[in-house]
Amino acid sequence: KNSEDATDFAFLIGSTKMKRFFTIALMTIFVCLENSLGIAPKGPWDKFNLAPVNRVIYPISIYSKSEGISGEQSLILNRSGETTFLQANSTVTVDFGQEVGGIISFTFGTSGKGSNISLSYTESSLFVGPNSDDSNGINSEYENIDGAFDVAVQPKTRYTVPSYALRGGFKYLTFTMRGKGPVSISLLSLESTWSPHRGDNQLRDYSGFFYSPDSLLNRVWYGGAYTIQMCVLDASQGRTWPPPPSGWKNNGLIGIASPVLVDGAKRDRTVWPGDMGVSVSTQFVSNYEDLISTKNSVKTLFAHQKNTGELPFVGPPINFYGSTTYHSWTLLGLYNYYIATGDSEFLSAYWQGFLSGVEFLNSKVSNGLLFVDEGADWARDTYGYNTQANCIYYKILVGTSELATVMNQSDLSKKYSVMAENLRVQIRKQLWDAAEGMYKDTPTSEVYPQDGNSLSILFGVETEETRMNSISRGLQENWNDYGSVSPELAFRISPFIGSFEVAAHFASGNSQRALDLIRLQWGYMLNANISVHSTFLEGYDFNGGLGYGYGNDNSYVSHAHGWSTGPTWSLTVFAVGINIESTAGKTWKFQPHADMDLNVINGGFETSLGRYDALWKKYSGSFVAQLSTPVGTTGKIVLPNLYGNQQVKINGTLVAIETSGKWVKVLSAVNGGNIGVLMIKL
Repeated sequence: KNSEDATDFAFLIGSTKMKRFFTIALMTIFVCLENSLGIAPKGPWDKFNLAPVNRVIYPISIYSKSEGISGEQSLILNRSGETTFLQANSTVTVDFGQEVGGIISFTFGTSGKGSNISLSYTESSLFVGPNSDDSNGINSEYENIDGAFDVAVQPKTRYTVPSYALRGGFKYLTFTMRGKGPVSISLLSLESTWSPHRGDNQLRDYSGFFYSPDSLLNRVWYGGAYTIQMCVLDASQGRTWPPPPSGWKNNGLIGIASPVLVDGAKRDRTVWPGDMGVSVSTQFVSNYEDLISTKNSVKTLFAHQKNTGELPFVGPPINFYGSTTYHSWTLLGLYNYYIATGDSEFLSAYWQGFLSGVEFLNSKVSNGLLFVDEGADWARDTYGYNTQANCIYYKILVGTSELATVMNQSDLSKKYSVMAENLRVQIRKQLWDAAEGMYKDTPTSEVYPQDGNSLSILFGVETEETRMNSISRGLQENWNDYGSVSPELAFRISPFIGSFEVAAHFASGNSQRALDLIRLQWGYMLNANISVHSTFLEGYDFNGGLGYGYGNDNSYVSHAHGWSTGPTWSLTVFAVGINIESTAGKTWKFQPHADMDLNVINGGFETSLGRYDALWKKYSGSFVAQLSTPVGTTGKIVLPNLYGNQQVKINGTLVAIETSGKWVKVLSAVNGGNIGVLMIKL
């Protein structure tokens, strides 16, 4: 190829920590990555990282003010001077520019004793005003339960909001003066309280990274990573339950150790196992060291396991039970944590509890399928021989077989392998609708759900290419101008289930469709006027509004919800194409989904064994890639069938390949290290 091609490829290697030697003549690529354990290589991708340089941050602009306000510009960017409230009920609203959360501090001036300053916090600009948006949870049918946090003026005093009243998620902060003026404040700051296990200047030190020519996709990847960071909390800073009759309190004990991974930054600030079905994977590819919060959340849920084996629908202090699917997600949370880390001590400690939880599910099997009799679920109820629940159960049985092998219980491993295959056969037989080309919600249902169909592909229940393509097309028929509408949740768009749909499109080989959905749905969430332009909504209405089933209280919707971050994982393991296949990445797989409108991508992550980085570039007649994986590991390489007839060289050596459908498989295993890949059209 010509030098222009080489320069085009090299745009991804702009970091001083990455050195390029690109020679097609030698039919290989060497891109040496100088990586530090725990921190991704530096590069142009860093500008998309939303985490602050330091925990203490400042608003960046004035959003609005009323009459009776002077000097308001002193409230932003750590400027000097004072903002003065000259009359009763005068207000000023500052904008932090993105979703933030923590504890506010400011300094009072010399006057105003006997008056109050109230603080109100909002995520969406729709609810900016004298009352906060809602996080309380006491009755989500009505607005303004949270109200405002009142502070008595204390002249010449530095004031810090008490920790119980910290606000976990907001973009706008409004000050309202109650009483007689004048009252002055200055030196406004926010101490970020999320990800408390990290050093104050280490919030941007991601272990994973992603970069493409599409800035929207880069924003989506880093928006997901930042969302998850904001959902990692001190175990003593959760939402209290039952909630106070008004206002809010975030000093609830939500875990047995800190930090913990919760559902959302503003609310519920509680361990919800279903949310972990997405958030753990996002955390794995973006901030590996933060998996300690996943571990603590799983331990917390197992600490509340009943003697029957049942696990809670939600963790403390709420501690509700009654969900077959969320019980199942806890089991998958344990499995996913172990596969990511290889924490054998943890697995041994919880193995019997895990098996008890699996047996609890086994007891619900009849007619070859899992029967859901405890129906609480994500934003909808699930009962009967439900497809989603059975796909999750299938993944659990496969995972149990794998973990039994790790625990040297070969007979148990074989048992669960057989059970998994038997279940897969029954799902495909009893729940498939050949006329529709999709799975039904239950055998007698006329609903073709987003959750069950997406998970059937993602969890390996459905592997037949014709069926997978049919499911992918059917899911796309639910799209509108704002995202993918869930048939099982009428008139709602769920980024939680949408995350699985994105992965399903990728996994079925419909990669362009996956990118299109990311750009549509996650692009809407990043760019809509009603959003926080940084983190991702819990869910929203089919018409793009904030309605998500909370009665008339649209302000209750969370704008930073971990279950909505699935594209961060999918862009890494499918688009970049690098993923682990066994514990901590002892074996790995490189399978880039390059059959889409991107010609070049770079990204990677780390595990306890080291870094897994990849970059690739496609041309009209060749495909080139460079991998860096830990020495001592082994991997598989599967390339996109871009040319129909091609040859492949690994580190300059011609290798045997097998072409089948959309993929070209390298038949020999590849040892870890720096690996150059070249595929040439014949």
